Amino acid sequence: MKKTIALLLTFAVFFSFAACRKDNASAPATMTTSTATEKVYAATTNCLVTDEATAAQSVSAKEKTTLFSKVITTVATTLKLTATTAKSTTSVPITTVRETTTVTTTAEEKNICTISINCTQIINNKNKLKAEKAAFVPDNGEILKAVTVEFNEGETAFDILKRVCSEYTCNDNCRYCQDTGIQLEYEFTPGYNNYYIEGIHQIYEKDCGSKSGWMYEVNGTFPNYGCSSYTVENGDIIEFVYTLNLGEDIGTPIN
Repeated sequence: MKKTIALLLTFAVFFSFAACRKDNASAPATMTTSTATEKVYAATTNCLVTDEATAAQSVSAKEKTTLFSKVITTVATTLKLTATTAKSTTSVPITTVRETTTVTTTAEEKNICTISINCTQIINNKNKLKAEKAAFVPDNGEILKAVTVEFNEGETAFDILKRVCSEYTCNDNCRYCQDTGIQLEYEFTPGYNNYYIEGIHQIYEKDCGSKSGWMYEVNGTFPNYGCSSYTVENGDIIEFVYTLNLGEDIGTPIN
């Protein structure tokens, strides 16, 4: 393409010079000073014109050259635009923006249960209670008022009891459990493959009579197996209760 434009431009220049030489050759051989001459300088052809006739011829040649130059310029411009258009239409890689979708997940429903600890049966039977244990009995007999706690699937009533005893203090917030929580003592019984609750808040079995001790209740019913064998369900209400007569005083005698 560049070679073609250069060839055309060269041809145009050659044509212009040829026209100039032809015009000069046709001028009169002699020129007198009496002739009203007007020197005209044609800048585009570099030809010196000495009279009106020659000037007319020179102008005609100039117009031809100018016209030809315009043609050459138009051709060159067209070729340049064509090249630019071809370049601009070159395929450009398309960048695809990946849409990001935020997925909001709903947290699984948490399991909760309610648990409480009381020894209210002792309140009206303090005469049976060992003297050294009197300081551990709250005024209303409630060691831990009902609290609602979360638990994991598969946990037992024993697991829940251990946790609340370590995290809470008694309702009187006595000096005995301010530092370590509610005191809890238990023993594993291999024969029953279970944990037996011996004492809570320093109140043990037989501290208030030979038939006294701890039992647990779930939703108003006393299971007939140890608390470490009961798997807690969502919404359960668990109560650890101190009995003075093997459960008869709390409505569930032990057979």
